[in-house]
This record gives sequence, structure tokens and C-alpha cells, in this order.
Amino acid sequence: PSNFWKNFNLGQELSVAGGFIYNGLRQFHEMRSLNVVEEAFGFLYELSVGFERLLKVVVVLLEHNAASDQMAFEESLKSHEHLELLARVRRHEPLSLGDNHVALLGLLSDFYRTIRYDRFSLTSAYDPKKEIKAIRAFIEDGLNVEIPDNGEFIAVPNEDRYRRYVERTIRKICGCLYQTIERRARALNLYTYELRHGSKAESAFLREVKVFD
Repeated sequence: PSNFWKNFNLGQELSVAGGFIYNGLRQFHEMRSLNVVEEAFGFLYELSVGFERLLKVVVVLLEHNAASDQMAFEESLKSHEHLELLARVRRHEPLSLGDNHVALLGLLSDFYRTIRYDRFSLTSAYDPKKEIKAIRAFIEDGLNVEIPDNGEFIAVPNEDRYRRYVERTIRKICGCLYQTIERRARALNLYTYELRHGSKAESAFLREVKVFD
């Protein structure tokens, strides 16, 4: 059961995670401006789910063994804290991720934990577009630029340099985590890393060129 779980079920989860991440990449690529709340929300939602599931695949392959308390281990996976999951991975693998990669995972964790339901709170009347502000702040910090706030009705263009930066950051995290999955699966004589040819997951994890032109 343990090998079946890690070989097949986690392999399916890897494809699911890759699909979410690919959808997030496409969502950001197709955003013409950085003003539209539903587009910003969709981008962050797809990425947050995708990276959460991807990190959990890595955690299972690195931490689980025959001596594990199965119920306790599965309970430990019920987390939406991307940085906590990243810390668990880094106890076993020294991932070559920079501050911008960690910042993105931190943003996704904040989004999933709080921002995603923020507008169901009355206090959102004072700060209604947190996801847009969070995305702009991430890009500004990473590229050392200032994105103007043109107000409610004047578009803030999503420039190609923003698209390139976001895609590079996402693909770097994907690459590091996928390579860890492949190394660990091979060590366990498993095929968890195999991806369907032409799938969204293959595009997210293995393409050496840009996913989108």
C-alpha cells in the first residue's frame, strides 16, 4: 500500500498540482492589467493550491517511512502554510531558492489563509483589493520598480517584464521541487515523477522554454 500510494496516487497529485500551476501561469500571462480583482484572485488561487499540493508530494516522499505513525503523519499534511511545508522539505533538501521565491510562497500562504475570504468581512470595506496590492508589492520588490496606482478606472498595464519575472520565479520553484521528487522517487525505485506527454504538468515542470509566447 505504501509504494502504491507514493507511486500512483502521488503521481496523480503531481499532475494535479502541475495543472493548477500551469493555469496560474496562464492567468497571469493573459492579464492585460493589474487592476482586475477577479483575475488577480484567480491567479493567486490557482498557484496557492498548486504549490500546496506540490510541496505535500515532496514532503511525503522525503519524510514518510515504515516507522511513521500514519494517522499523525496524514494529520500533519492538513496545512495551508506553504512556508511551513517548505521548511519541512528543507530539513532534507537544501533547495537553491532565493528571497523572491520564498516571498512568493509566503504571499500564497497569506492569500490562502486570510486574503481569499477577506471580502466576507466588514473590515474589507477599508481595504477591498488586497490581492492586487500583494501582487504589485511582490513585483515591485523583485524588480525594484514602482507600479503606479492609477485609481479605480485607469488600467495599470501588466508589462512583459512583469510576466517574465513572475514566470521565472514560479518555474524556478517548480524546477527545484520537481527535481527533488525525481531524485527521491528514483532512490525509492518509484516512478512518481513520470508525467503524461503534452500535459499541463509537463509544461509547468519540464519545459526549458517559456510556457507562453
